[in-house]
Amino acid sequence: MPKIAIVEDNEIYQRKLLGFIRDYEKENNEKFQVKVFSDGLEILDDFSFGFDIIFMDIIMKELDGMKTANIIRQKDKNVIIIFISSVIEFAVQGYSVGALNYIIKPISEYDFTQQLKKALETLNRNNDFSLTINQNGNIIRLNVLDVTYIESMGHDIHINTVKNSYTLRCTMKELEIKLKPYHFIRCNSCYLINLRFVQKISNDTVTVDGKELKMSRSKKGVVRDAVLQYGGNLMI
Repeated sequence: MPKIAIVEDNEIYQRKLLGFIRDYEKENNEKFQVKVFSDGLEILDDFSFGFDIIFMDIIMKELDGMKTANIIRQKDKNVIIIFISSVIEFAVQGYSVGALNYIIKPISEYDFTQQLKKALETLNRNNDFSLTINQNGNIIRLNVLDVTYIESMGHDIHINTVKNSYTLRCTMKELEIKLKPYHFIRCNSCYLINLRFVQKISNDTVTVDGKELKMSRSKKGVVRDAVLQYGGNLMI
C-alpha cells in the first residue's frame, strides 16, 4: 500500500488534497496510507514512517518546503516529492532536490490527479526491483538484483549485497515471500540465497558470491533443481 504525505499549513488545502486522494481511491479501486502534516518540522519528526510520495507546500511558517526537501533527501534519495505553491518562480529550485513535478495553486482535482498518476507510475517502476529498508534512520532502497544472500542471526536479518551489508529487524519469511519472484530460495533456515550468484554446489554446501553456505538435508535437492532450472555457470 503506497504511503502518501501531505505537508501543507493551510487547513483548507489539507482537506482539499485529502479529498482528491480519497476520490482517486474510489474511482480507481486503490488504497493509500495518508498522513497530513502542517509544517516541514512535523514530517521530519515522523520520517521513519517511510513515505513513497510527498505532496509538499513550499511556503510554510516554521520550515519551508525547499529546506525540508533538502533534509529529506539526505535520509531518502528515492522518495517522490511534488511541490505545491502559488509562486511559480520556485519551480526551478525543485530540480535541485529531484522533485518529480510542481503544482500551482489554486489546485484543480484534474491537475492533482494527473500528478498523482504520474507519481504512482514512477513508484511502480522504482519498486519493480527494489527492497526498501530503514537503516539507522535512513530509508534505503536496494536493488534486489544486487542482493547476494540474506542471513538470519537471532533477531537480526543481515542483507548482503555485492558492495555492502545491511542489518534490519523483520522475519525471514517476509523476505522469502517478497523475493520469491526474483529467484531467491532458502538453502536452510538461516539463509535465503539469490540463484543469480550461485557458483557451486557440493555435497552439503552452496557457494554464493564466493561465500560457502550450509545446505540443510531437506533443501539439497530443492536447491540443486532450482539452480539447474535457473541456469548460469555452475559447478556441481
